[in-house]
Amino acid sequence: VLDDHMYPYGDWGLDLGAYLNWTPYPVSVDLGSDTTICHGESYQLNSGYGSGYASYWYYNSLDGPQLAKSQHLSIDSAGTYFVRVVGALGGQGVDSIIISTYPSHEFITHDTICYGDSTQWRGQWYSKPGVHKDLYTTTLGCDSNYVLDLYMHGLPQQVTLIRHPGHGYLGPGDMGEIQLNNSFPGTQYWTTSGGHTSSPRVDGIGGKLTLGSNFQAGVYTVLSESQYGCMRDQGAVEFYDSGTGLKHRSFSIHPVIQPNPNPGVFSLIIHGQASGLARIIIYTATGEQIREMEVNVEKENQEILIQMHDPSPGIYFIRVSTGKGDIYFNKLVVY
Repeated sequence: VLDDHMYPYGDWGLDLGAYLNWTPYPVSVDLGSDTTICHGESYQLNSGYGSGYASYWYYNSLDGPQLAKSQHLSIDSAGTYFVRVVGALGGQGVDSIIISTYPSHEFITHDTICYGDSTQWRGQWYSKPGVHKDLYTTTLGCDSNYVLDLYMHGLPQQVTLIRHPGHGYLGPGDMGEIQLNNSFPGTQYWTTSGGHTSSPRVDGIGGKLTLGSNFQAGVYTVLSESQYGCMRDQGAVEFYDSGTGLKHRSFSIHPVIQPNPNPGVFSLIIHGQASGLARIIIYTATGEQIREMEVNVEKENQEILIQMHDPSPGIYFIRVSTGKGDIYFNKLVVY
């Protein structure tokens, strides 16, 4: 029996005080040694008792809130975990384990680029916006992340260039004017000629805008830059001396850049019948001269290999001129 009641016994109606002192065997529980896990990882605790036993899990104290009633418990944070195991006959056992965590790290870099550009991060080039991750393992064996949060700004919007006079011929003492038909607020516009700035920067006003009315005969490239530092070549405008007209810019040579865009190594193929000395100059978008060379053009379709020294990705301009006064401009894109 499991209580202190008296029970009848025998044919004589004798009552025997029958007692049974019932002491359930305790349950032996061993959760193992204290353990350290990496931050963010999970760890499985096992009471060691399944069918016929009930395992009750608690956090930091047996008097604390009950976490679960099961043989197993999955945890992912540091602390002291307790388990009470109760057998079918009432036996119990208790054990605890301390879980510590090694730190994991996440280093976040925020960066922006312009459309068509790229940025170098941790030895790799990235040209698409979004979140990029580079996984590494700490000395304690925990996975951690370097994170690049990359945002891309668009280029300034394309505008329409207007030349005055429309035919481009300048008489004695005349000056040309360059206008934008649809400038945009937040964007600056200016011109370069021969790789040098030829007009001051002017802020867009949301409509027609003049870049100046003092342009002499020559080729002028109109550049624009947004408030985010993104640049766009809007095109070129040319003015001519009325005495020489188009013959002064006859373009008897026709250089071609291949490939374009390129990583800073490209071929300049000069098409044309004329032979002689050609001068090649490369400028940055701001007009800084970074490369100059002279080559002797000896044949039609001559190919010249050009290698820029450690160029930054972006827009450049290449100018080819000959002793006959021919001048050629083109945009060079380096990625």
